[in-house]
Amino acid sequence: MLSSPNTPVIRRLGYSTFALVAFAFVLLFFKGPQGLPAFQKKWANVQAGEKANADLRREIEEMKARNHRLRTDQEEIKVAIREELGKQGKGELTLKLPEKAKKSKPVTE
Repeated sequence: MLSSPNTPVIRRLGYSTFALVAFAFVLLFFKGPQGLPAFQKKWANVQAGEKANADLRREIEEMKARNHRLRTDQEEIKVAIREELGKQGKGELTLKLPEKAKKSKPVTE
């Protein structure tokens, strides 16, 4: 193969073009609409969904355990009925507190 005097220049130009294209792809990866920020948003959504699923599974397990106790434990049944009807058993004292205490303005004279 014959070597021309422009071969090093062409080779350097090829390397420079490759480096420029690679830099553009990296820049698009980090800043583009489908790049790293979009991936981070999707990852955050996945993490939030997994947390919600874990919370729901825990709640389901608690409901299953209470359902089992209501089927087997007579005392649990009595407590649940009293809570549902707002009644109290013999010798029990029930205190009902207001959910939000109203704040009164201090009187200034």
